[in-house]
Amino acid sequence: DYFVYSDRELKTNIKPMTNENALNKVMKIDTVTYDMKSGKLNEIGFIAQDVAKVVPEICALDDNGEGRGIDYSRMSTLLVGALKAQQEQIAQLKEIVAKLQK
Repeated sequence: DYFVYSDRELKTNIKPMTNENALNKVMKIDTVTYDMKSGKLNEIGFIAQDVAKVVPEICALDDNGEGRGIDYSRMSTLLVGALKAQQEQIAQLKEIVAKLQK
């Protein structure tokens, strides 16, 4: 089994990430399709250099600060925040629709 240790006792300076901020970041990240030069075809994913400009916390950066790799497991944190922001928007829209239907 593979686990990333996430115990509160191992962390300091813990602050909530706002859901709206997570959604804004997700909206700035482009999904791409590509072919790996090593021969694999029809891959999907992201470009590390582009993601690093938006969310450097989930990227492996070179000495110049350029993104070279992505920790895809940490992307899930950003996606949960974005999903929650969307659900908040949906709830607000449902309230508006309910008022308009009366």
